[in-house]
Amino acid sequence: HCIICLWFCLLSQCFVMLIVSWKDADIVLLGVKPQNVEAVLKPLKAEVEKMGPLRTDTVLASIIAGVPLHAFQKYTGMENIVRAMPNTPVTVEQGCTVWCSTRDLPKEKKELISKLFSAIGDEIYMEDERFLDMATAISGSGPAYVFLTMEAMIDSGVHMGFPRHIAERLVMNTLLGTCLYAIQVPHKHIDFMVTICPVRRTCFQASQ
Repeated sequence: HCIICLWFCLLSQCFVMLIVSWKDADIVLLGVKPQNVEAVLKPLKAEVEKMGPLRTDTVLASIIAGVPLHAFQKYTGMENIVRAMPNTPVTVEQGCTVWCSTRDLPKEKKELISKLFSAIGDEIYMEDERFLDMATAISGSGPAYVFLTMEAMIDSGVHMGFPRHIAERLVMNTLLGTCLYAIQVPHKHIDFMVTICPVRRTCFQASQ
């Protein structure tokens, strides 16, 4: 399958190459700043159409935060639109991508998009687009919350006397191991707290 990644580029040579590539693409993956969406797509669509009609089965997949499906339909006239919210861990193939699509996206196209996103981690399809904004707050921005927690724990370790590189190893391996434990052991998260933090033990006292 031909997948074209479209990033905002001011170089006219790159612009022409994108026009040619778009004509033959199965999927066009769009990643530009939200404020640049209209400025990029309107002239690009016009130039592409000068070379003949767009393929009706091409899928436009957006990873742009906050821009709804109908906006891409308006700017491009395309019917097969996917909106996705990946997160930073996709760069190491351990991410989580929540996505939705226009109502009539064919089943085979959904399967293709699912395979695309599952190659970089977990992927979750939601029929209701409103969940994409929720996912932005939880999984999209989630790594930042984890990094803040990680930094606070590392700083606490250094404050107690650990060398920073040792504190970093302790914290990162603790977070990684805890996530794997939560995934692999079939318990509710509240059960983990009861198991790990029995009353009057060190963990319980620290959590108060």
